[in-house]
Formats: sequence, structure tokens, C-alpha cells
Amino acid sequence: MKAMTVFITSPTKESVHGMFTKEIAELAGNMDCDIQPCHSNEFPSPVMRPAYSVLDKTKIKETFGVNIPYWKDSLKVCMININKQA
Repeated sequence: MKAMTVFITSPTKESVHGMFTKEIAELAGNMDCDIQPCHSNEFPSPVMRPAYSVLDKTKIKETFGVNIPYWKDSLKVCMININKQA
């Protein structure tokens, strides 16, 4: 069996889900949406989560020679593409 490598990546820079959610609402034109941050301990789960976790993108960047855009830029492109399909 041939060995395979799996790459998991995300846009550059760290983001907090609350920031991501607020940015989606703003790009969608929903300025009245009241988005409040919450902590994972408010939603009990048997899964152990690290207190701080950020993906290191060095391997995928070096392997494929790619430039990973800032998450806000990627989100804007995504929202534009979704609006084109609507």
C-alpha cells in the first residue's frame, strides 16, 4: 500500500469563531445581528479541546509552494462566489 500524506490547512493568521461569524454577518449586510462570544465550556462535550490551537501551515506551503491568503480575504471571495450562485 502506498503511503499518503494528508494536509489540513486554514487561511493565514488566527481567527476566533466569533470574529469569523461577525465578519460573515457584516459581509452579508446584516449589521443588526447581535453576535456574542461564548466559550467551549458552555457546551459540554466528551472531546478534550486544547486551550489554544493554531494550525501550522509551513509544510503545505513548502510542499506545494502556495501562498495562503488572509482569512478575511478568503471569506470575501467566498461570499462573492455564494452571491453569484444565488
